[in-house]
Amino acid sequence: MGKKILIVDDAREIRELLKAALEEEYEVTSCKNGKEGWRSIKDSQFHLVITDWEMPKMNGLELTERIKASFPQTPVILTSGIVPEEHPADAFLQKPWDLQELLELIKNLL
Repeated sequence: MGKKILIVDDAREIRELLKAALEEEYEVTSCKNGKEGWRSIKDSQFHLVITDWEMPKMNGLELTERIKASFPQTPVILTSGIVPEEHPADAFLQKPWDLQELLELIKNLL
């Protein structure tokens, strides 16, 4: 398989939608919170991370900051219903996002 993508979102339906949309072209791992996502990225190299902002245990902003501090070459797409003034991610998509727009963003970042 090709590049590895990590999806971190507390909404199961979003994880499942993204996994179904991406798994033909990418190796996809999904986690339900930032803590699980951080464990996964420490244990395995990912080429891209897609994370929700608001999640239990560790939010997407903290996860993104940790990823950028430890793995600065790994692109991160941060998603949220609230538009932040600033963020450390490589890209931001406001929810509800368009799947085609997200797929194009992934291709551009990889």
